[in-house]
Amino acid sequence: LASIVLTFKQCEIANYSPKEAMKYKESWKVYNDNKNVLDFAIAKAKEEGIEQERKKNEQKQKEQALYFATILLQNSAMTDAEIAQATQLRVQEVTTLRQNMS
Repeated sequence: LASIVLTFKQCEIANYSPKEAMKYKESWKVYNDNKNVLDFAIAKAKEEGIEQERKKNEQKQKEQALYFATILLQNSAMTDAEIAQATQLRVQEVTTLRQNMS
């Protein structure tokens, strides 16, 4: 059905006068330009949404790591380096956390 409609439209366009053909081409160009702008905007919005979600997840993981590190600092004899390795924090972050807890 779609190919029949397309063939009919092509025949219709072939019978356009030069003025009608130019008007059709201009409207087709405007349509394509608008579609490209919309497609780009949608793609950009998706990228931004993915980036925001990634940042949110990173922040949540960081908060969980700091919470876990705090528990380890309070309840274990682990060194800052061992806690950093266990929580995937930097040693300096664990050391600063230890100092802030004192």
